[in-house]
Amino acid sequence: MSSNSEDSVSAAKKTKFTVLDVDEWQKRWTVKQIGFHQDTVHPLLEKHVDKLLNKCENIDIFMPLCGKSLDIKWLSDKGHTVVGVECASLALEEFFEEQNVEYTKEPVEQVKGSLYKSKDGKINLYCCDIYEFNKDVAGQFDAIWDRASMVAINRDDREK
Repeated sequence: MSSNSEDSVSAAKKTKFTVLDVDEWQKRWTVKQIGFHQDTVHPLLEKHVDKLLNKCENIDIFMPLCGKSLDIKWLSDKGHTVVGVECASLALEEFFEEQNVEYTKEPVEQVKGSLYKSKDGKINLYCCDIYEFNKDVAGQFDAIWDRASMVAINRDDREK
């Protein structure tokens, strides 16, 4: 018969994954615990952008859990409209400030969050819970660029 402590150790060995909620992600941005952020455009995006775009120009690209990724501006500078979702407002504010992109911010009741929108309308970043976001909020997309959102989503939540 196993004791409770043995059961806990066994459960911990099975999980081995950090589980974070929206508040914890926001805290990571506040304390700059963002080792996942890259200071360059993702090399795989640069290498495979033709596959992503499928010979199309000026398409709508969705970026889940976008943070302040440089990929956003890089794609926008190529003429595409980028729609991102991020739960940490600080990430979005830092993106616009660091990239010197003028923006507006407006509430979006559908997602209980906000829309940060570039003046030219090519960058639309929603600050909300990813599970509140759907096609009724921003329509459909021609492509999705996802650098690492699946690993950031709690394993038990991935089926949502």
